[in-house]
Amino acid sequence: MRLHILGPAFGCPSIDAQCNAAVALVKQEASKQGKKWELVCAVDNFEDLPFLEDEERLYHGFSSIARHLRDEQLPAEYAATEAFIESNGRTLLDVSLYVSYENYAAKTRPSFSYILPWYSNYFIPPERRAAARRRTVHLGITGIDMDDVHESVLDQPENMSAAERRFDEETKSRARTLLGRRHTVKSMLRSSAAAGAFKLKNLADNFYEPLVDLLGGKKYLTSDTELSRVDCLAYGYLSLLLYPKVPQAWAAEIMRKEYPSLVQYIDRVRDEVQLQVRDEVAQNMLRDTRKDDTILPWISVVRPAMLRQLTSCGHALLRQTPLAPQSSPMVAEDKSHARSTIHDLLPHAASLTIGTLFLGGCLLYRQGIWPQGEQVHFFGKKRLADYGAAGSALAVLSGFSSQVNSREPRPAQQELPGQAIVDVEVVQ
Repeated sequence: MRLHILGPAFGCPSIDAQCNAAVALVKQEASKQGKKWELVCAVDNFEDLPFLEDEERLYHGFSSIARHLRDEQLPAEYAATEAFIESNGRTLLDVSLYVSYENYAAKTRPSFSYILPWYSNYFIPPERRAAARRRTVHLGITGIDMDDVHESVLDQPENMSAAERRFDEETKSRARTLLGRRHTVKSMLRSSAAAGAFKLKNLADNFYEPLVDLLGGKKYLTSDTELSRVDCLAYGYLSLLLYPKVPQAWAAEIMRKEYPSLVQYIDRVRDEVQLQVRDEVAQNMLRDTRKDDTILPWISVVRPAMLRQLTSCGHALLRQTPLAPQSSPMVAEDKSHARSTIHDLLPHAASLTIGTLFLGGCLLYRQGIWPQGEQVHFFGKKRLADYGAAGSALAVLSGFSSQVNSREPRPAQQELPGQAIVDVEVVQ
């Protein structure tokens, strides 16, 4: 078996929650069944991560991998728990790692630079952040890093006129200059860490509290003896909320202070399945030819061919244009809907067309078929000056003769068809 995932980060096997859950599930099932398996840090084909290769067949997504490895009917309550974890856990991860610009710029974006090829770093992290912002737009969270994000709403009523607003702003600025800036309760609540924790406290409680109630006094979520696929999925999301050392660690702080049993549960799953990844392995994922890691069976990363790199760049550029039918499947809001045939073929067709036109133009230029250094377009009839130095001399003479002839009455001449009479005045 060979599992393809997005690379490691924050001490976890992957920076993606679904990939984390897939690693935990595959590692546990491989040890039970005595199968040999390999772990691959994907450098392309990001569309359907994670996916498992087993017996020349591919299984995309955590649910498909779980159904393949555990051929059993999932009870309804377990299916509901998985849906709850995916929905609420993804929202918290979106806000913590992507919507918060301070966390994104300080930790999330640099972590991608270790596990992605250089060209993918220009597309994948911004796409994931844009998708996270779209998924959380209904929460009214656009930027939790601004200290005065609600100042206009709290201090200025809607019926305040423009003059009153200017007077109010000038009064505040003068008062701050004279009295200095004091730390009030309102200003402390507007600090970046406090504002994020205050706004998302209820959201975190709605995710953590049901899991603690489900855990109860048991060792795992569903039983007291065996790790289930629900536990693997819960670990995939909760580990990325607990372990990353981000500047605004409100999600981890709430979990440690108010839900210590949940922290112990995550640590227990990680230690039992042995899922911890050293920082050196993550930082050298694309550099080393061999991964000296005894916990997870990493294999050497195979660099994609140049054509594959160009195709990936073409797909990413196409997704930024209005021609793209939908977002990248790796960052799509809903992965349950199957992509249609035209959605699959349109990026390939566009990339092939662009590549063909580019190669054709290069070939024409190299073969000399395309004109080089010549005047291609002529507008109107040619003048004598267009024929070099001799033409310029003739143009001067014709202009001089036309001036002489203009002083005498010009006899009627019979104009030949197609002949143009041009009067040129030469200014000395």
